[in-house]
Amino acid sequence: MKPREKIHSHWIQEYSRGYGYLKSLKKVRISGFSPSLSIELYAIQGMGNHVRFERHDLIITTEQALRTISDHRGLVESRPMEVFMGFEMINPRATTFFHKNQEKNGQIDAKIEGYLSKIVSLSLDGHVIYRSDNHNSSKNL
Repeated sequence: MKPREKIHSHWIQEYSRGYGYLKSLKKVRISGFSPSLSIELYAIQGMGNHVRFERHDLIITTEQALRTISDHRGLVESRPMEVFMGFEMINPRATTFFHKNQEKNGQIDAKIEGYLSKIVSLSLDGHVIYRSDNHNSSKNL
């Protein structure tokens, strides 16, 4: 096999990781696949005094992420924007959407879409409630 053919015979993924606040969970349908679960989170971007929150809509693609979200679903749904999450994602891409709320109704904005591949940690009120190394604790962040 030629080097170029070798590259194209495997799926190549872009990869990113970050931290953000979970806002919501929702069921999604992807053509040709069974229904799946996705999350909406607001990732922290920037540095110093120039930090902003960027909306991410991520489809859950791994058993680890699905199991972790399922185990903590009640907490995420009862306290939106309070659960802080460390995450890894693949195939990030920017898309546009129109706001549907009263404050920004009809305004166009951008968000990041992709696939949630791993939940590294979940925290609430500064206490770790889940860590991917399977050492759950209530240590302060």
